[in-house]
Amino acid sequence: MRSNFTTVLGMPLATLIAGGTPASQNEAEIMENTSSNQERRSSTRQRMLKSGTVSPDGRLSVFDCVVKNMSETGARIKVQAQQSIPNELIFMLKGSSIKADARVIWRHEKEIGLQFISG
Repeated sequence: MRSNFTTVLGMPLATLIAGGTPASQNEAEIMENTSSNQERRSSTRQRMLKSGTVSPDGRLSVFDCVVKNMSETGARIKVQAQQSIPNELIFMLKGSSIKADARVIWRHEKEIGLQFISG
């Protein structure tokens, strides 16, 4: 069944597309809701572009990565090919003493979300 959306939120669709005030208010509400949803993490992520490595054993198989953001509880990394990256691994941030056991929480294309495992 095909829907005919001529009005949205009680306003003509053409007004919303043209950028009238109701659309701007709606966009502001969406932005506010989006930013509050991101704050549900247990710790704040710090944006960065630093080199790191991930490894299943910490020694023999080591894969380079770019750390896009990191917090006390996890990190978002980008790898060349994630097929080789196991679900549980050792994460290391190059140029620092940061080393943590981690598990993969999500994967999307070349990006991986890690959760640090406290041991």
